[in-house]
Amino acid sequence: MNKSRKLVMHNNERSEERKMKENFRNSENLEDLKTRTHLSTPTTHISGITLVALVVTIIVLLILAGVTITALLGDDGIIKKAQNAADSTNSAVQNELSSMNSLTDKMNSVLNGIGGGGTPGGDDTPDDPTKVSSNLGTVISNTENTDLTDSLNNKITVPAGFYIVTPEQDDTVIYDYSPDGTPTVQDGIVIQNQTDGNQFVWVPVGTINNKESDPLGATTTIQLGRYSDFTMSGTTLPTPAQEATASSANTALLINTYFFEVSSDFIGDSNQSLNAASSYGNTKATNLQEWIDTTLANGGYYIARYEASQNAKETTKAASVKNVQPWIRITQPNAAIAAKATYAVDGANRDNYYSDLINSYAWDTAIVFIQAYEDNTYASSNDSAQETTTGGDGDQVCNINDMSVNKYEWTTETSTHSDSDDSYPFTLRGGYYYNFNVGAVYYTSSRNNNSVDVLQRPLPFFPPLTLC
Repeated sequence: MNKSRKLVMHNNERSEERKMKENFRNSENLEDLKTRTHLSTPTTHISGITLVALVVTIIVLLILAGVTITALLGDDGIIKKAQNAADSTNSAVQNELSSMNSLTDKMNSVLNGIGGGGTPGGDDTPDDPTKVSSNLGTVISNTENTDLTDSLNNKITVPAGFYIVTPEQDDTVIYDYSPDGTPTVQDGIVIQNQTDGNQFVWVPVGTINNKESDPLGATTTIQLGRYSDFTMSGTTLPTPAQEATASSANTALLINTYFFEVSSDFIGDSNQSLNAASSYGNTKATNLQEWIDTTLANGGYYIARYEASQNAKETTKAASVKNVQPWIRITQPNAAIAAKATYAVDGANRDNYYSDLINSYAWDTAIVFIQAYEDNTYASSNDSAQETTTGGDGDQVCNINDMSVNKYEWTTETSTHSDSDDSYPFTLRGGYYYNFNVGAVYYTSSRNNNSVDVLQRPLPFFPPLTLC
């Protein structure tokens, strides 16, 4: 019994022990569960913090990107500053090059003696509106004549509706007195009418400023006048037999025995041309004294660049264009009518200029000008071959053509020569090609006389301009 009780007690104890162990294990499981449950909670919390950080990071990166873009591309950004720096550098380089070029030009001008400002080696502003070099190739004014000066301060007047012709516009035009090709009066500056294409050449008179290297010296004086002797003595120009003055148009001074020139006493209406004749019957200059006075005041005059031809559209008018047949087989009175009709004295341009048949002052002074600056024997020049069109090869001097070749020309000068059979009041000038057997028989400065009835002979003419 005691053993039974001990066994029962022992079993009870074991039973209690097992229960305690189970309880302990259950307790461990519970704690483990709690522990695991507790450890899982922080895992969920850590994931939430990482997402916020990512969003914040992205926002910060976006802000930094915006700041960077602004710093690069903004109005005051790095790229803009770099562009401005590059532009400033380029501008500085261009300014430096411009300054160097300007200095080089000035040095060349000094060395070559062609500077502007009226004195050799002076300063000439390229865009000066009063300079020839700033008014090339385009009409300056359609309503009034314009006074300009070349790089040596020599004057030229450009008529309304005309422009200075450049070699690029007409490859027969040559400007080579100045080494840089800028037109000077020594070249014979060519102008052209914008409407009819007629060309004229400026013949300077009075004192002319030369470049330093010119053998004629610092200046040359070309006297407007009628000449009987054109011989140059070294660099000394000839003296006129009759110098143009305020009264010379009324003085009938004979030169070369027979020839004189006086002004007509009519106002110059083109319908009166045939009635404006000398007592010998030839047509005189429209208003010789006005032509002399304006030429002296302007420091020069214009002579037609070519022998006269018929205007292609208005065949009663004379033209001055190249590469066409000269107007031949025409009497002196009719030549005068055609020359005066080119720009009629009572026409739309009367306040600026009008045309006329060439007078002896204009012919002779043009020869003296040519001898001074291009061919010092041009007065005795002629051509052994006949040129059949205006501007033929071999006779261009100071941009003036046809004075010594092709045909001799009608002028307004009067001849007193006569014989028992006929009167010969009409004066012819220039070189003349007679025929293939004889060749050229007259020279540029030659004076010859003839009667009005010479239609069988080829007699063209030059229409000069009178500037008003």
